Formats: sequence, structure tokens, C-alpha cells
Amino acid sequence: MNREIKAAIDNGDVDRVRAILTDDPAKASALITWGPAHCPCETEPLHYLSDAPFNRLWDHGKQAELARVLIEAGAPVDGLPTSGETPLHGAASLGEAGVAEVLIDCGANTEAVADYPGIPDGTPLDFAVHFGMVDVVDLLVRRGAKVLSTRMAAGAGQIERVQTEWASLHDPDKQFDVFRCAVVCDRVPVVEFLLAEGVDVNADLDGATALHWAAWEAKPRMVEFLLGRGADASKQDPEHNATALQWARHRGDQLGPRWGHPEVIEMLTNAG
Repeated sequence: MNREIKAAIDNGDVDRVRAILTDDPAKASALITWGPAHCPCETEPLHYLSDAPFNRLWDHGKQAELARVLIEAGAPVDGLPTSGETPLHGAASLGEAGVAEVLIDCGANTEAVADYPGIPDGTPLDFAVHFGMVDVVDLLVRRGAKVLSTRMAAGAGQIERVQTEWASLHDPDKQFDVFRCAVVCDRVPVVEFLLAEGVDVNADLDGATALHWAAWEAKPRMVEFLLGRGADASKQDPEHNATALQWARHRGDQLGPRWGHPEVIEMLTNAG
């Protein structure tokens, strides 16, 4: 269960982690068990560096430094073959830009693929775009990650490419996906272009609108923009019968104030 490494990581004790790994380098890749007793998770230490702060287990800010120590001790930078996704996918999904940069510096494969609902064969950039982790999106693009689709271009803010490729997208679900990626990645110019091309600001996929997703991912600038362009804050998704405000409250309760949900909640409350 690698309890010793977990405790040192949880405490942000870089020197203790280094000492443990000097004595037993195998612990750099031994699985850590965490989470509630009724539903425990097992993950590699490199992946845990992104999982734990996102899930509010700690927030000491030593993730990047700890990542480098683990890799220097032999932790596989692209994870164990049985992991399903690489540590870079985890950092991309959960917004750990510092960890992502260390992984890339140490040779992580930016084109590795993993599966997630809605992101089959997704690269780390695909994952970062999907979850609106803009700092990681920008880092990956800057470090040479391939922008393989229109949805990724929208998330990366590459408006000229979106303008070039938009006319060839005829599937409404794919069109909405491009719109959603631009929204959650806070790319106002791309969203402006798509609205000018006829995308309905209140369009939805399975009942969830762009405003729902901007609220969920805590994008106050985008929430303000969408409201200004006529987004209907009263619209409910059919699965949960919840408005964008209720989505923001639920996600804010899960993640705490770190991601900016309180500002979004205030905006949507004032919008009625």
C-alpha cells in the first residue's frame, strides 16, 4: 500500500520522500491506496500528485518538486503498463501544470493515448481541453503537443484553424463539442466566431448547455459573456433537473473555492 511514501507526500516532505526512495527505489512506482474505505483508489505516486490536491486531500504546493524526486528515483514517467492512462493524462485532466511540465521535461510522451468517456484514444491535450484546464492546454501546445482535431483547436484558441474547418463539420453533436471545448477553455474569440456562424447560445447536448459547462468548470469570464449573449440561466438539464447555478454549486461543494466557483455562483444568482 506504500503508506510511508503516501504519508511523506501528504505532508509535502520532499526530503523524507527522497530518503525513503534512497533506501528503496521501488517505492517510486509502488501503488498508493487512497480515498474512502468503501471505494478506495489505487494509483501510482506520480498520478497521486495530481489526484490528491484535486480531491482536496492536501494543498501544500510541492507537487512538481515531488514529481521530479520520484522520477529521479525511477518512477516510470509514462506510468505502469497496467495504469490505463499516463501521469501526464492525470496532470492534464486535473489541472496540475507544474507536474505536467516536470513530466514533459523528463521525457513524457505527449502523444500517449488513453480512453475516457467522450474522449476515445485521447492524448493529454485532448484530456486538458475536455476538462478546461487552460494552463495545461497552453503548456502542451507550447511544448509541441499535436493539435489533432477541431475540438482541440477550439480549446487551444486556434481560431483560424476553427474557421477553416468549421464548414466541414455537419454532425450537430460534433459541432456542440467544438463549442463546448471553446467555452470550457475560456476562448471568447472562438465562441464569438461560432455564435456568428449560427450556433445557438442555448444549444445543448443531452440537455446540458454551454452555460452549464462554463458553470461546472468555473469560468466566470465565459459565464458573463454567455449571459450577455442571451444564455438562459433558467434552463435545466433533464438528467438532474438542474440549472447552471445548481451545477456550479454542486461542483463548488466538491472542489472547494480553489477553482473559482464562488464567483460563478454569485454571477448566476444575480442573473436570476
